[in-house]
Amino acid sequence: MITVFPKKEISMLKKISLISLLCAFATDSNVHAMDKPIDLSKYKAVIDIIDQTQEAIKKKHRLIFYNHSSASHCQPTCKPCPKGPRGHRGHRGNTGATGSTGATGAGFTGATGPTGPGGGATGPTGATGATGSTGNTGATGAAGLIGNTGATGATGSTGATGSTGATGATGPTGATGSTGSTGATGATGSTGATGSTGATGATGVTNLSDELFINAPMMVNPFGETPDTIFTTTYGLQTTVDAWRMSTGGDGGDANVVGAQFVIPSTLDTTQPVTLIIHCFNEITIGAGNVQFQVRADYKADGEELGDVAPETGYAQNLLTSEHVVVDPIGATNLRYFTISIALDPTLMVGKTWGFIAINRNIPTGPDYGEAIFLTELSIQYTKIGS
Repeated sequence: MITVFPKKEISMLKKISLISLLCAFATDSNVHAMDKPIDLSKYKAVIDIIDQTQEAIKKKHRLIFYNHSSASHCQPTCKPCPKGPRGHRGHRGNTGATGSTGATGAGFTGATGPTGPGGGATGPTGATGATGSTGNTGATGAAGLIGNTGATGATGSTGATGSTGATGATGPTGATGSTGSTGATGATGSTGATGSTGATGATGVTNLSDELFINAPMMVNPFGETPDTIFTTTYGLQTTVDAWRMSTGGDGGDANVVGAQFVIPSTLDTTQPVTLIIHCFNEITIGAGNVQFQVRADYKADGEELGDVAPETGYAQNLLTSEHVVVDPIGATNLRYFTISIALDPTLMVGKTWGFIAINRNIPTGPDYGEAIFLTELSIQYTKIGS
């Protein structure tokens, strides 16, 4: 496109060109920092327009400008006047003072471009600014889980003992400990003077020893016999000494059992010992050894059962006597009398009125006397309650 300006518009065009140049400078000063020099080569086209305008004014020619945005070159509509050779361009004047920076436009700042290649070395770090005031402490966070207990550290050395504190109040007396063993008896002191005799006290209850007996005819064997042995020549006269023959398994037969009943005395003191005495004979033999008895006893009160079937359990006591060593008599027809004692339990007789005793020989732990002996009497010694 071709633009042709008449001469009367040249003056206006010159003003416009100057304004364009100033605007270009102003725009460039907003982009570049004020302390950098302006590159005038970028404004050559504007400067050329100004020069052409001045030349046209001098020669009073019309100006023809070409719009270089057109796709093809355009030709002028009229032939220009002959142009003489262009003189040398004068020196360019100094750049005018930079105008004040215009107001920042309302447009948005473009996106930051990519960082260029690394430049020079990093400058030294500036001095650290003053520390700002500490902000308010934030709210305490929730307590975390308790961690595992660490291993116990080594025990430190014991510190110096502190001063003793005031004694506390006395606590209650503890329970009395068990009495210690009695110490050795000290030496007997000298006898003191005899005091005056006191008044005679009332007479206390007198306890007397007593004894009940059961002779041979009062005993019985399992066959209901009377005493099975009678000695008729012991005294050389036609007299009788009866007894029960007592054998053991060593005699070639079963041990025979003899029993007797008795009434428990109402005056028997059950707090004192009660003793059974077994009275026996033995003949002259060629044997020797020991004798032992088994004693079984039971005691009953009025209305009680006796036996070994439930609710009863049999005898109240089952005892073994000590062993007795049999010694033969010297006389050919003589008998040797001996006794064996054994204690009964008086507490089992409390409140009882009837008693029963069964007796038989038992094989001893020592050498057994292999011959028969003869049971002649039973007696029970006790303490009588006095009145």
